[in-house]
Amino acid sequence: MTSEETDGRGAGKGRRGLGKKLMVGLVLLAGAAFVVPALASAGGGDSCDNVTPEQVRERLDWGADKIFGKLDATDAQRAAIDPNLDVLAVEIVNMKNEGKALKESMLQLVLADELDTEALEQVRAESVALIDRMSKQMVTDVTALHGILTPEQRGELRAFGEKMHERKRSRRGKHGFGK
Repeated sequence: MTSEETDGRGAGKGRRGLGKKLMVGLVLLAGAAFVVPALASAGGGDSCDNVTPEQVRERLDWGADKIFGKLDATDAQRAAIDPNLDVLAVEIVNMKNEGKALKESMLQLVLADELDTEALEQVRAESVALIDRMSKQMVTDVTALHGILTPEQRGELRAFGEKMHERKRSRRGKHGFGK
């Protein structure tokens, strides 16, 4: 394939396009199966306030068990991802707490009698840096997951991710809003 072969949007056709789809699928699945459940219910009920790394780790284990069960993963594959989950649990709690503090700071600044635009800009910049750290963490986690799965398992994971994405999309409606 030459670099001139694109799909009209600048994205490559063929194998390179499949690689992008696989990576997107892995990112979606890692986010959905590991991070989102950990944040969504680690604290019990509808709230995640004061969630601990141990609670997050429980949810990460649940997500990993679900994924590895669907992929018929070996015990060795599961053991290979475990150290990453320990680190991820702590990072999720740290980033969640940082995000909560930044949100509170932003709210205080916006509600103040006089608007401190320099402080507001600082909080905005810190928020963007936090989002950047979160996305880098996700890439690290996806890379670790990708490295321990066989090509066949990655294909199954992609299909599972697409199915989850479609189910989520059908619940939200065409434009991301409720039906």
